[in-house]
Amino acid sequence: MDIRRLLNVPCTIHTVTESTVDAYGDPTLTTSNTSALCWVDRRGNLGDGGEQAGEANWQTDTLDLYLDAGTAITGDDRVTVNGLLYEVIGPPHEHIHPRTADGVYVSAVIRRVS
Repeated sequence: MDIRRLLNVPCTIHTVTESTVDAYGDPTLTTSNTSALCWVDRRGNLGDGGEQAGEANWQTDTLDLYLDAGTAITGDDRVTVNGLLYEVIGPPHEHIHPRTADGVYVSAVIRRVS
């Protein structure tokens, strides 16, 4: 299944990594931002139906996020879509084509935090 035609919503992936330690021995956190194109929809709906999709129909705070194959994202990251901040719930999943073993897309469950 090729979902690249759906990936038309700009988003920013906020990756938080541990950096050096502070004076108390606690790690400091560094945030880096990566721009990407994504598709966000209600849970369980890939967007191929006849329904109107988009932010106006997101009446839940838990959504499906779709990204291009190979996009670097982890369960510790956050994502901004349409000015709203979401956290990634659990590990994202890279979907692999069964015959070619090529990456097809990355999906993750996200929950609104702002």
